[in-house]
Amino acid sequence: MSTVTESELKELKDLILGIDKKLDVYIARPDEKFKSVDQRFDKIEKSIDSINVHLNIFTLGFLSIVSILITVLLGIVTKVVFFPNP
Repeated sequence: MSTVTESELKELKDLILGIDKKLDVYIARPDEKFKSVDQRFDKIEKSIDSINVHLNIFTLGFLSIVSILITVLLGIVTKVVFFPNP
């Protein structure tokens, strides 16, 4: 059986610590990528919310104009039906 010297043990320890640091780096990379993807989704979500707000404002304005026009037309029809010219 061969004996292990102190220098060989130190070399193995340094090798294990180097591998451990590399693994930590490789493990941290996907986490950073997920964070950047989450930030992109948040930006997209904010822009969609902005579009929804603009669409709601447009819809309310359009429906207001349509209801005013319907009220005016009903008023004109009512005047013609109930108060014809003599």
